[in-house]
Parts: sequence; structure tokens; C-alpha cells
Amino acid sequence: MSDINTDTRKQLRKMVMNMPPDRFEALIRELLIRMGFDESTVQITPYRNDGGVDVVGIYRAAGLTEVSAAVQVKRWKKNVNVEVVTQLRGSLQVHQQGIIITTSDFTNSQWLRPLSKDAHGSTLLTARMV
Repeated sequence: MSDINTDTRKQLRKMVMNMPPDRFEALIRELLIRMGFDESTVQITPYRNDGGVDVVGIYRAAGLTEVSAAVQVKRWKKNVNVEVVTQLRGSLQVHQQGIIITTSDFTNSQWLRPLSKDAHGSTLLTARMV
């Protein structure tokens, strides 16, 4: 069974790595909706001059609260570095949560802490976590 899962993961990764960038963003949009984001709010941003934000949406939790999120997607083989996190944090609106979803991993956990005491938080997801 483990070999089947490993082979399936390899095939899925190959498919994802070979799909066009706009299709990958559409896949992430669908993933966010299935994770509970409000479908009517989840939008892919224009491809140019997006400030690192690829998808935006609102997650509503049991009618009690909502979280506005800006999502950056990285379909990379190399690890995501601190500059990517910094770019996303700089693009966030007030009270907006940043999420980075990548097919790879992150270079170092040291820079995951807020850059200042009033910095926005960020959620970092790898393909293994999703």
C-alpha cells in the first residue's frame, strides 16, 4: 500500500508541476473552496502586478467570524525563501491573513516569526500538508 501511495504522489506531483500557471492557481482556488472558503469570495487575481497575491477569499467560521486571506502559490522545485514571505506580508491589507501554498518546502523556520510586533501572520502550507 505504501508503494502505491508513493507512486500516486509522484504522479500527482508531476501533473501539478507540468500544468500551466493559471491552471495551478485555479486548482488552488478549488482547494480553498473545499477547505471551507466562501466560494463567492474566492477570486484569482490578475496575473500581472499582483504584488505576490495570486488568490483572495474569505473563510467564514460557523457564522461567528470571518478571515480575509491573500494567498500566494508557488509551484516550485526549490524551497521558498524569506523574500517571498516578506513580499506577501507587504501586500496584505489591514486584518488580512497571508497564506503561502507551495509544492516544495520552506528554507528556514527562523523567519516565520512576525517581522515586527504588529506584523500580519502568515500560514505556510506545503503539498505534503494539504
